[in-house]
Amino acid sequence: MKNHHRLGVALFLIPAMAVFAVYFIYPVGFLVYTSVMKWDSITPMEFVRLDNYRRLLEDGVFHKSLLNTLAWGAAAVFLHIPMAIVVAMILSRKIAGWKFFRTVFFIPNLISTLALAMLWQFIYNGEFGLLNELLRSVGLGAWQRNWLGEMHTAFPALIGQWIFYIGFFMVIFMSFISTIDPALYESAQIDGATGLKQEWHITLPLLKPAVSIAVLLALTDTLKNFEAPFLLTNGGPVNQTMVLSLHIYNKMNAYQYGYANTLAVMLIAIGAVMVLLVRLLFREKDV
Repeated sequence: MKNHHRLGVALFLIPAMAVFAVYFIYPVGFLVYTSVMKWDSITPMEFVRLDNYRRLLEDGVFHKSLLNTLAWGAAAVFLHIPMAIVVAMILSRKIAGWKFFRTVFFIPNLISTLALAMLWQFIYNGEFGLLNELLRSVGLGAWQRNWLGEMHTAFPALIGQWIFYIGFFMVIFMSFISTIDPALYESAQIDGATGLKQEWHITLPLLKPAVSIAVLLALTDTLKNFEAPFLLTNGGPVNQTMVLSLHIYNKMNAYQYGYANTLAVMLIAIGAVMVLLVRLLFREKDV
């Protein structure tokens, strides 16, 4: 009987494993294989050993894109997710108009990145941008900048246009908060705990599984981040807003497929390390 059960399980798993092998294992294997090749997709591949990986050590654009990608990930963990938690806690208290605010915060997640990029180009425009007009109207005209065109403001402005899109994680946290037993809050209130103490001592500890999921999703999303840097700055000025995914695209666009795949291998390795660190931080049993 057990053998029949195992055979049935295997038969059900075969299609899924076949799809996984074709669309993940084979592409990753091909990526690793071509990462030690000099390849322009036109001429035959040339084995160059570890030259592509040594090239990473001398590639200043790679160093900058790596730092920017890690900085974006840090902003996701220490700014983006905490903002989503705070908003979720407030709206879960069923304040007046909470459904309206929930919808408002989630709407940006329904709009295409292209449309949002066009909107932020208008906001950040150095000549007639909404942000500069706002600064001028409140007497802070000296603060006006070409926000996406100056080296010291381009990357903060790029992160700034994304950091407030907290709707997705807000919904995740609200769903977890809704599963918390109201009796816990009632008992804490009887003991004299204020709303803030209730959130700190009850809600936050019980949100740990949701936070671990959100951190994983946020970090993997930052590693894949391509559309906003490409549409708003294309990595400029002078590579100040370059991220790994955009650097890979540029190398592919220059027909340097071997080196682009080397960069992609590094991206996968960084992602694997991030996932491992998050698992260790939150403990696998809590996820």
